[in-house]
Amino acid sequence: MMSSDNIKDGLKNHQESLAKFAQGQEIEKNKITGTPYLMSPHSGKENEKTEIVEKPKTKMKRQMSHKRPLTKREAEIVRLISGGLRNKDVAKTLGISVKTVETHRVNIMNKLALQNLAQLIRYAVQNGLIHIDVENK
Repeated sequence: MMSSDNIKDGLKNHQESLAKFAQGQEIEKNKITGTPYLMSPHSGKENEKTEIVEKPKTKMKRQMSHKRPLTKREAEIVRLISGGLRNKDVAKTLGISVKTVETHRVNIMNKLALQNLAQLIRYAVQNGLIHIDVENK
């Protein structure tokens, strides 16, 4: 009788052979990590490798960030961005670099678990950082 390890090894070798045949490419293993990769049949160069990436066996749980209050500076940046200013204009208004504004903006979006500018503007309105006057026509 064959052991389960022998069966697994046999299946793995069979899968590798099928992959070689189907793609016309040679499968090699990284000598250090043992990770399989495909060599390009056209180049024959070992430096042109395509790693075979396996899907993780367990699903990653999406981390839910808890909304935390904004600092005074972050609230000021939200107010300016929600008011229609570009990062460059916010930086000029506050006397800071554009990179600093971009960093604040990313931190704000992460802190509030927001994905886009529309959600940021909605947050600003709901929390009284900006006011929108609605005209009736």
